[in-house]
Amino acid sequence: MWAITSYFNPAKYARRLENYRNFRKELRIPLVTAELSFDGTFELQADDADVVVRASGGSVLWQKERLLNLALDAVPDDIRLVCWLDCDVIFENENWHHVAAEMLRTYPLVQLFSELVDLKASEAQWDRHRISDLRSRVTGNSIAWLNSHAMLDQSNFSPRTGQDMRTACFGLAWAGSRELIAKHRFYDAMIIGSGDRSMVCAMYGRFNDAINTLELNAARAKHYLPWAKSFHESVNGNVGCVEGALFHLWHGEIKDRHYRDRHSRFSHFPFDPAHNLTLSESGAWQLVDASNACTDFLQAYFHERREDG
Repeated sequence: MWAITSYFNPAKYARRLENYRNFRKELRIPLVTAELSFDGTFELQADDADVVVRASGGSVLWQKERLLNLALDAVPDDIRLVCWLDCDVIFENENWHHVAAEMLRTYPLVQLFSELVDLKASEAQWDRHRISDLRSRVTGNSIAWLNSHAMLDQSNFSPRTGQDMRTACFGLAWAGSRELIAKHRFYDAMIIGSGDRSMVCAMYGRFNDAINTLELNAARAKHYLPWAKSFHESVNGNVGCVEGALFHLWHGEIKDRHYRDRHSRFSHFPFDPAHNLTLSESGAWQLVDASNACTDFLQAYFHERREDG
């Protein structure tokens, strides 16, 4: 199994690179990282992953899933299993990848944790000896764990607040067969974020929940649904879960992510992925015929996150 992740830092936060290095130090498997630089200056070194894919240019927007697709293409051809991870997480269970590989004999997809612990700003230096203390501060549970314990309810798929979106975790760490992900690719047109939510809703066939929660207009829904329905046919809600906590390294307060209202605000723009996105030469998304207000909003969002505090 190889891991893939994305790295882009349009607001030049110091904490992002610090967290990446902690994440990389604790990772026990080979890693492909796709980094996007908007100005030609790259923050990662060649030895910051087993393979570093560099892309430059593109527009300032949520490029995470676009970069994951680039990283996926760089995984060696003989690798059968892949996991996609946020580059600011650390696993309690150091054998998570062995457990996941075994579970993927049964499930097409596996979420790689059961509990989430959001660390504090004062806990920048990771210390594995503190795990027992940290584990008592559970922030939320993975969606796969909730499902496996028959604890899912409509509020998990239709959250009213950004904090509600944190208590049932749709993203952060997943694994699947390379064949499955290569067939469908990552849905990469969620340019204000929540690509992981769009993917999980597709896994479980909750298409309308994705459309409503992410406030997709008709053009965005039309673009999303064919991918989502095809992905659902392959997964059909058959998702496993690796037991163990996942520690999320601090990079700003959760309220400043605007998990819920960023979608409400973006919905005012007449965005159509089929017409307003094109690939740059490096493989990053480039906005086409987007209004200045839309472009300004996307750029401002990253500064609103205040990831250095």
